Amino acid sequence: MKHLAILTPGFPAGVNDHGSMTYMHAIIKSLGMRYAECNISVIALHYPFSKVKYSFYHAHVFPMNGRNSKRMKLLTFYRSWKKLKAIHKECPINGILCLWLNEASFLGKLFGEKFGIPYLYWAFGQDVKPSNRYLKLIRPQKEHLAVMSTWQIEILSQSKIYAERVIENGILPEDFVWEAEDGNSDEIDILGVGSLSLLKNYKEFVEIVALVAKQFPEIKCSLVGEGPCEAELREQIKIRKLEERVQLKNFAPHHQILGQMKKSLIFLHPSHFEGNSTVMLEAAMAGNYIICREGISRYSHSLIHSYGNAENAAKIICAILRKGKNKPEGVMLSNIHDRMGEVMDYFNKE
Repeated sequence: MKHLAILTPGFPAGVNDHGSMTYMHAIIKSLGMRYAECNISVIALHYPFSKVKYSFYHAHVFPMNGRNSKRMKLLTFYRSWKKLKAIHKECPINGILCLWLNEASFLGKLFGEKFGIPYLYWAFGQDVKPSNRYLKLIRPQKEHLAVMSTWQIEILSQSKIYAERVIENGILPEDFVWEAEDGNSDEIDILGVGSLSLLKNYKEFVEIVALVAKQFPEIKCSLVGEGPCEAELREQIKIRKLEERVQLKNFAPHHQILGQMKKSLIFLHPSHFEGNSTVMLEAAMAGNYIICREGISRYSHSLIHSYGNAENAAKIICAILRKGKNKPEGVMLSNIHDRMGEVMDYFNKE
């Protein structure tokens, strides 16, 4: 493999932009470490909001500035096709990795078939739902399709799309080099990290903490994230008189968030839907008990506890707290180097 093109609706605006796309950092870093001889070109259709080419670790990123605008969709698609063709002319592309089942995948399919280039769709999350209108447009065949979990295979089958290849999400072991401990003053009992959106369901996070606080009134909790539900969550924390118990923080550099995981005991993840959550993999590696909604975790492990409602989650957390605050050993549930090896094997066999 000499040149891999990655097509995606969004991509980090720079190496310091983690936000909700941490997995992109791991993917590109891993490719650079294990496949340094391979050129990586990324076409980001909608985000970042820019048209200026930039470097991301060893990859070249070409933002198309689509801005998620319906009015600009056709123009964005045309610009992306034109840019992809120019890149291919300058340095022939040997494989196309399409992230999410959307217009990026449709672009990859059309371009790959026209120029005889192997392409692979990699479904990440909600894009497998029947409500995704691109499924009918793309009609992905199983030989070109990978999903992050067997659960997604079941959901895709509702649209009569059948997948067999599972390439899980993964994390970069090199990211988990802990700094020297600086005491226990910043220890966290319950931690949450993610976009403050309706999907991530952090209203339930606050509800669960309120129930736990009835038995453990000195509990320390932190919720790290940004998003449209922030004001509502702050109000809910105030109404429940949890200002001293729950700190609501904006996203920090990735290594700082991993440091908070290292100092936390329990990672509470109330999301309604996940393909294969990066933050849960990170929390497990940092030695957290993970409390998540039923059906969300893709792994069976003693660190992971599923719940059906807030009362059930609170009981699980209280039982853990009663045992003391000794952190369990961290565990690597999925290594991104292995996952990218599976991706590259697909192209090398084509």
